[in-house]
Amino acid sequence: MKKSIIFGVLASFFLILFYFATMLLFTRSLSVAISQIEDLFLWFFLLVIGFGTQFGLFTYLKSLIKSAPSMMTAANTGMSGFSMVACCAHHITDVL
Repeated sequence: MKKSIIFGVLASFFLILFYFATMLLFTRSLSVAISQIEDLFLWFFLLVIGFGTQFGLFTYLKSLIKSAPSMMTAANTGMSGFSMVACCAHHITDVL
């Protein structure tokens, strides 16, 4: 159970890092990334908590069922990251 909680917290942390990296890549401004967090704090917080919980639960279930393929984790993480990028894609117009 502890392992699942640690993985959930780490997944949340890496999602935040991925968000900042994406925002910095497209806007080249740390202040814009921070202002987006401030403006959308509730939604961002819920997204990060939900993702961490989902990842932690998956890790826990995978430990219960040893035959679950590890590719499901990669697909799940990739889809969540892609969804976040797709959600924030309208910021590309700010750069253009």
